[in-house]
Amino acid sequence: MGSIVEEGSIKIFGEKKEIVDRKMPVFYNPVMKLNRDISILLLSAFSGLDAVYRKQSTDKRRSSFRIADPLAGSGIRSLRFKKELKEGSIYEIHVNDLKPDYETYLKRNIELNNLNQEEFIIYNEDANLFLEKSAGFDYIDIDPFGSPNPFLDSAIRALRSEGILAVTATDTSALCGSYPGACKRKYWATPLRNHIMHEFGLRILIRKVQLIGLQYEKALIPVFSYAKDHYMRVFFLNTKSKKLCDEISKKHSFLILDEDIYGPVWTGDLWDDNLIEAMQREASILDKESLKFFNLLAEESKIKEFGFYDIHKLAKNNLKGNLPKFETIMNFLVSNGFKVSRTHFSPTGIKTDAPKDLVEKVLFSK
Repeated sequence: MGSIVEEGSIKIFGEKKEIVDRKMPVFYNPVMKLNRDISILLLSAFSGLDAVYRKQSTDKRRSSFRIADPLAGSGIRSLRFKKELKEGSIYEIHVNDLKPDYETYLKRNIELNNLNQEEFIIYNEDANLFLEKSAGFDYIDIDPFGSPNPFLDSAIRALRSEGILAVTATDTSALCGSYPGACKRKYWATPLRNHIMHEFGLRILIRKVQLIGLQYEKALIPVFSYAKDHYMRVFFLNTKSKKLCDEISKKHSFLILDEDIYGPVWTGDLWDDNLIEAMQREASILDKESLKFFNLLAEESKIKEFGFYDIHKLAKNNLKGNLPKFETIMNFLVSNGFKVSRTHFSPTGIKTDAPKDLVEKVLFSK
């Protein structure tokens, strides 16, 4: 069964694996801790935003979450949900994985953490079959090895209105342009291979998920998105609305660069302001490393722009002398009335609503 590993408030039986493949038995991937930390923070914040996002109801099933974890693996995400979310936040939690003897394994982890086994509904079957057999989930987490494509249709159909769909993609080599053919086949878009490839790839992923939702008249709006390490992650809020579906499709556009055409991609916002504010109020639950990353995203979310400037790339062919400090560049732009932030997409990038010539002015001025 392996050794005992710990994350957050949870202990599980498992082995740490930072390089994984789909043939492995149940394992624990510490690289994805941030992924799970952000999920808990988002649900903690979202549970207090019913008045903004969810229809009010006295029914317990509508005032708390019915959660589906179709690709649960070690089960640590669901275990942390149950232990770390506020009491009463979860109405039901359905945990599934196809690995052999999964129910026995997960029950050992539930017992290890002194949790009530009756509060977990455990399945041991194909993820799509699991989703097909049930519906009306308020939160579904699709966190596969590779592309989420095989699970999107069944997950979106099982998602309740005002529910959240969380989607992870680890096939970043396709989304970021290393394998453009694979991206075209899987995501119906041409990727971009330059300094904004991670943001562009994230927007390709968002559009693909939205297209699956549109055919069921489900408008999937990204409320929290990011790219990190080897994966991309998006949380969508679902609204059953033909009108909103039409509005989404109008925000799918191509990018023309050097006479070549890329995309189409989602050109709308990557974050929701109300949710970000609520998450900031709950952010003390994060550890130091996760909090630092979240704070960067929160600051970046204030800039409603597609793309960003790579300062090193802009300066490469024109700069004479030393590159100004990022703080100097950003203060100059703010003093000229523009918004600016560092971006999580690149350590050498800034996201701003300032025009390119003004950014270059501060770079090349003596």
